[in-house]
Amino acid sequence: MVSADLLDLPYALYITKNEEHIWSGSFYNVLSLDSSLLPSFSSFYNQIHPEDLDWVKPALISTLSETAGFKAQQLTFRIKSSDIGYKWVVCTVELQNSSLHGLAYVIKLFDGPLLKKKLASLHEAHQQLSSINPKDSIVDIQYDPFLVDKVSKITQIGWFEYYPDEPRTEYSSSIKPMMGLEVEDKFTIDYFKSLVDEEYKEQVSRLAQQATKENPVIKLDIKARVRDVEQWFSLNMELIFHGENVTKVFGVVQNVTELRETQDKLERAQEISNTGWFEYDVVHPESSKYSRKWLMMHGFDPDERPTWNEYLNQILPVDRKKVDADIKVFLHKTHNQWDKLEYRLVDHNEKMRYISNSSRVLFENGQPIKVFGVCRDVTDTKEAQTALYKSERLHRLLSESSRDVIMLVTGDDIESSELSYISDSIRNLLGHEPDDLVGTKLRHLIHPDDLSIGQRELQRNLLVPGTSSDFSIRMKHDKGHYVWMEIIGNSFEYKNENMIRFSARDISERRNFEEQLIQSNSDLDALIRATDNLIFVIDNDLRFERVIGSEERFHMPSESFIGKSARDVWIDSNGLEMTQMVQRALSTHEGESQDCMHINKKGGVDWLMVSTHPYKGYDEKYRVSVVVEEITQQKKFEQELQKTLDMERELSKMRSNFVAMASHQFRTPLTVIKSNMQLLDALDIQHPMLDKINGRLVREVDRLVDLMEDILLIGKAQTSNLKVKPEEVCLTSLIDDIVTDVDQVTNDQRVLQVSKIGDPVKFSGDYDLLRHALINVVTNAFKYSPGKPNPELKLDFSNDGYTCITIRDFGIGIAAQEHEHIFNDFYRGNNVRDIPGTGLGMSITREFLKLNNCTIEVESELGLGSTFSVKLPK
Repeated sequence: MVSADLLDLPYALYITKNEEHIWSGSFYNVLSLDSSLLPSFSSFYNQIHPEDLDWVKPALISTLSETAGFKAQQLTFRIKSSDIGYKWVVCTVELQNSSLHGLAYVIKLFDGPLLKKKLASLHEAHQQLSSINPKDSIVDIQYDPFLVDKVSKITQIGWFEYYPDEPRTEYSSSIKPMMGLEVEDKFTIDYFKSLVDEEYKEQVSRLAQQATKENPVIKLDIKARVRDVEQWFSLNMELIFHGENVTKVFGVVQNVTELRETQDKLERAQEISNTGWFEYDVVHPESSKYSRKWLMMHGFDPDERPTWNEYLNQILPVDRKKVDADIKVFLHKTHNQWDKLEYRLVDHNEKMRYISNSSRVLFENGQPIKVFGVCRDVTDTKEAQTALYKSERLHRLLSESSRDVIMLVTGDDIESSELSYISDSIRNLLGHEPDDLVGTKLRHLIHPDDLSIGQRELQRNLLVPGTSSDFSIRMKHDKGHYVWMEIIGNSFEYKNENMIRFSARDISERRNFEEQLIQSNSDLDALIRATDNLIFVIDNDLRFERVIGSEERFHMPSESFIGKSARDVWIDSNGLEMTQMVQRALSTHEGESQDCMHINKKGGVDWLMVSTHPYKGYDEKYRVSVVVEEITQQKKFEQELQKTLDMERELSKMRSNFVAMASHQFRTPLTVIKSNMQLLDALDIQHPMLDKINGRLVREVDRLVDLMEDILLIGKAQTSNLKVKPEEVCLTSLIDDIVTDVDQVTNDQRVLQVSKIGDPVKFSGDYDLLRHALINVVTNAFKYSPGKPNPELKLDFSNDGYTCITIRDFGIGIAAQEHEHIFNDFYRGNNVRDIPGTGLGMSITREFLKLNNCTIEVESELGLGSTFSVKLPK
């Protein structure tokens, strides 16, 4: 005797002649019902999920009312499960005419997971059926020799046995169509592997390696491609071990594509509709089930299973009064269901949410045991309704006082949309009377060329309550011309009708400015092209955003750059360096420039200057403007100039060397002359003419010696042959030494007036060179101011970063046009021709100061004296 329980494929018979119901024992088990309960459609319907019952019941009634031309039907829905809340089943309905019962409908419920759990092999069931006497049948199922294959095909289940040592594969006939094979084809493990996606193939291999004698079963869903169509299969395999080796693999495969698609659609539908479901077990709260959306909606984590009290704690206290703290008391009050129970709660972001709850209650022996419900987040709708309610009183005042035109529009396309309200500001902007436009079509106000823009924004963004849009179109003035308007639209629901609110503002001036800006950009492009420069604008992803320049300068059309990465376009050595310059500019936000040598098409050398200029764009993102300028001519001029400078430097060196050599050669005869003159003095020859000539010769020789000394000094300084000996110099002591020296050489009774400001600091430099330079300036102050007040020297330590020594006289002064020349070699002013001098003193002073990292400046006017300022770094 074979029962349906063997395959866990429950059957129910509905005999039409006497409307009798016969259920198998397994049918009761799958429905989680006591077998003592009388079978009936009402008992069957009570076990179906409330969401599915709405369509399953009509479908079954329609199916069971047909006889002529009846075709087998298959439905997939959820039924109650004693251990997991709800489970998916496949229900098949067939019409049979047997000698025992006559015309009867056979309802079969397929519980896929249970089949895989209890059945070791479908072909074993087939063998059991084959060994049974057809006459020894039971009441609930008539014997059918092809039962297994029929059930397998209806439920899309197949089995296989694989013997890896032989190798050999045995399989059910139902597995072939599932795998895209024809009747004459053979099913093999290798073929099955070729269908499976690589990711899932690796998972199966990994699980097989982890399987042991104690845990030989592998269960997972896999994705495969059968005849270029993606399919999902539930795979259950058991590995049979002999010792440490696998000698046999038994597998059951079920096509669950439809189930996966149904689940995905349900989850997407819940997400789109802001809906979540729950199944609360009153008796065993820990067994309650919640959708992910419901948990998120109520502020719980995805793995939480909240109790009734935890659920109530999420609701605002003022709304919590609608629900009793004792769930059983509350459920008795509601009887078997409630619709749209609304309450508020605060989410993780401290935002108020409005929830609408509709539920059904299941009772057993007069006591509630489970609650099935659906919750929907209606916050957007509530907020829109609340905002509309709050703004109704102020809306007209605001719209009439605003310079924008406020319009309320009904309809779902531009052609049919009508104006239900328009503010008085329409008179000032477009010259229309509001009452003349109410009830007219919106399209009559829009420029014909802009109707498509309005239709696009309406369809994309404004047909769902709570959405908004921003766009620009032209609207017709009462005088016939069109005005550019910026439109801001938002959609809301009012009295179950979708309405759109438009706020329109005149942007004619802005459009004119934008057109001028576009023209300016065009002019800028033309100007850049006229300069023969190239400009590349590169975004922070190193992609070309814009290219400006003459087409002849590019190695490819300028349009071909746009959107491409600089790494893919600039691939030569210069290009690689330019790419690195752009990357540095994006990183540091600082620009740089670099000269590049480029071989042109004719084989000649061109020089380019590449500079980067980072800037922040309109979207607050950094971009880099790369300017490429041809500098071939400049390079040629620079090279020629460098040659000239080198030649000038060489001539200057030659001149200095010559002067030094000549000065050295002059010193010997001058020394001889002076020695002889001193011998004459020693002879004490008394002769008036001889005394006069001798004195004159000595003075001229001394002057020539001084000149030669100055020439030698300036030569050494300018040829870098003068060695600097830095040391710590006390400037106060240095000035005191200079005062002593000057007092010894002056003969007009004048003295140097010295003043000091601030606390003294020391200077690091060459004492002798600095002393020589300052004595030159001080002696000049006496030399070029005879008969004038005492020269002044001020030592100022109070400045930040430097000490200033100022030397001032009240003498003949220096003409303004001669200020820049007085530090040149051998230069003397026009007003000092009668005063002895070499023209080298100030040149030596500047060179010696420069060697000490000091500077000198002059301020002077003719007849008013001169002021020299020497700045020494601290």
